[in-house]
Amino acid sequence: MEFSCAYWKNLRMNEYNTIIHKSDIYSNLELLPLEIEGNNICDANKTSVLSMVKSDSPIIIEVGSWKGSSAIEMAKYFTSNGKIPTIFCVDTWNGAAFHRRDDFWQNQLKCKNGYPQIYYQFLSNVVYNNCQEYIVPIPLNSSDGARFLKKFNIVADLVYIDASHEYEDVVGDLMFYSNLVKSGGIFFGDDYDVAWPGVYAGVNWFIDQYKLHKAFSKIHSQWIINTNLFDAKP
Repeated sequence: MEFSCAYWKNLRMNEYNTIIHKSDIYSNLELLPLEIEGNNICDANKTSVLSMVKSDSPIIIEVGSWKGSSAIEMAKYFTSNGKIPTIFCVDTWNGAAFHRRDDFWQNQLKCKNGYPQIYYQFLSNVVYNNCQEYIVPIPLNSSDGARFLKKFNIVADLVYIDASHEYEDVVGDLMFYSNLVKSGGIFFGDDYDVAWPGVYAGVNWFIDQYKLHKAFSKIHSQWIINTNLFDAKP
């Protein structure tokens, strides 16, 4: 079944989860202890990026959510400013290859019988912060998540990319999700730094390929593209 953009706008926030997941995913949850790390949505980003979102009911897509800190921070920012956000969080919650190579990161995955349980930490953190009305997890890899959201005709006011840092994956995420941000929306992501060569090279390729130099800016290690200035949207 396909839904129009107008259909989604008429929903109450908790109905997104019900339609997508066919149940209330936050009910009867066995809560894990709160365990949330520093988020990437710093005060500078709130002022320069989040404040640019004018909709009273903004649609946000976050690609790469981990324990939910950035999604929770965005939810709190918008609700504190009188807005009602819907934040679609796309993640496998299985981690990346480096999580399996390092004891510290392996422990972060909270594996049970060899399979990560970090998704339940994410849900628990959302509940502790009373954000379950605003946050909709999409437990798929980023490419399948983009196809899924496109099938539902979801177009975002803001898309935030912080998923795989491998070059090929970064390029794929940029290509997929640039088509899911509305004209005039904000497209941004984390770790644009030589310390993360895959992200740095992938973002540079995208900017060069589509002549987005005028639309591009940087705050600390985060890249930002204003889609009002897209010369040639992919």
